[in-house]
Amino acid sequence: MIQMADSITPENLPGVYAAYLAYVDGYWPTAAKVRAMFPGARLLTLTVLGGQAVADGCDCEAGDMGPAQAAAWVKQRLAAGEWRPAVYASADAMAGVLYQLDALGIVRARVRLLSAHYGEGSHVCGPTTCKAMAVAADGTQWTNSAAGVGGTVIDLSTLNDDFFGAPAPVTPVEVDVTLTQLENGSTGQPAQNWQGLLVAHGLGYLIATGKGDVMQSAGVDGQFGDKTEAATKRFQAGAGLPQTGVVDAATWQKALG
Repeated sequence: MIQMADSITPENLPGVYAAYLAYVDGYWPTAAKVRAMFPGARLLTLTVLGGQAVADGCDCEAGDMGPAQAAAWVKQRLAAGEWRPAVYASADAMAGVLYQLDALGIVRARVRLLSAHYGEGSHVCGPTTCKAMAVAADGTQWTNSAAGVGGTVIDLSTLNDDFFGAPAPVTPVEVDVTLTQLENGSTGQPAQNWQGLLVAHGLGYLIATGKGDVMQSAGVDGQFGDKTEAATKRFQAGAGLPQTGVVDAATWQKALG
């Protein structure tokens, strides 16, 4: 795992980390200074304004960009040839981000998700870790009170080893933990995991409930009903599988592979 530090005051950042996060615009445009301070480290740049800003990712939170704005910015950067633009958002808001990306035809594999989730220690959010997200993130900002220079505090994120490179293939072990057979009427975490995969494969619009709640609006609620069954059949049709609406081992493996 990679540890990535950030602070709106670059002077507070210790020079011991392999990666740093910095901003290209907004009230605290720190990217140029952080790059000069740590030329040998990885740097993740974020925009808080979006628009035509050029950065590695965008900041999706109150006062900055909303999920729809973030998705539109990601689409623009992908069109410009950017490799897997990153979206920073709270773990609770990520379902809404995925829903908006899905609406623009952007699948999960084309973006990097950097969640914010405090109180669980160093981790990367996902259905097999903190369970705060139905789809695994690529990194998580897990504290805003790590030790900085001279007694200051800074933010710290844990990133997957492949965060700055090509994503690793799914291993058999990762597949095995998710092979619970699901059908109409199934509930719980496995059903929520499957719904998250449907969103990641561009089928979130088929399971949207339209009730206004972030998780419900993306249909990722752990309740396998008629809409999830219909979306499952659509996925199976596209994957060349029998359209049973039952999530069997072959369906899981196609979705995860």
